[in-house]
Amino acid sequence: MTTYKEINGTNIEAVSSDPANPVEGQVWYNTTDNVLKGQAATAVGAWSTGGALNTGRYYGGGAGSQTTAIFYGGEATPGVVGNTESYNGSAWTEVADLNTARVNLGGAGASNTSALAIGGDPARTITESWNGSSWTEVNDLNTGRGRTSGLGIQTAALFTGGTPPNDGTTINESWNGTSWTEVGDLNSIRTYAAVSGTYTSAITGGGASPPGTNLTITESWNGCLDRSSRFKYS
Repeated sequence: MTTYKEINGTNIEAVSSDPANPVEGQVWYNTTDNVLKGQAATAVGAWSTGGALNTGRYYGGGAGSQTTAIFYGGEATPGVVGNTESYNGSAWTEVADLNTARVNLGGAGASNTSALAIGGDPARTITESWNGSSWTEVNDLNTGRGRTSGLGIQTAALFTGGTPPNDGTTINESWNGTSWTEVGDLNSIRTYAAVSGTYTSAITGGGASPPGTNLTITESWNGCLDRSSRFKYS
């Protein structure tokens, strides 16, 4: 039978009190309590500071993952910018700008080589596609809007809510890699909402609804691409 020492290189330490700062996987025998103890993996996460953006800004769009991300557009000082920066897991590199600088735009994409920049203020219909080195303008949204949310990947995305028209909308559009199609509306007008998932299975929550109401409503999307389909309250 394999022993603990053969696996770890040391015997289990016998101590009268627990170690002050045990490391993950450490095992010891507490002679006071007469109990074998160990330090399990912790489920508590933490944020750590990474590489800084080259251009500080807000109200931009983004896509990708923790180690391969992209951030574009936004409000800087001074004014609206089209700056695009690519993240490799440790540092940001400025790459090719958006063709149209804008704020409050939506984003979709899986990495820093494949993304969409969607809509934006003021009432933009513009969609741009990113290939890792440059942006190309592709087919427009049916309804221009900003202050809204995008999700999905470069060839299959969803863009929901936003403003204008009428200080807020329930409009929901689906992207198939070539064009946008208006599909089932949200149940509630909302702007600045959080949204996550895919264009066939998504959830949106929170946001604002005029005149200045902070929403708690959550809606889920079932992916049916026809006008009879709807977001549903959950």
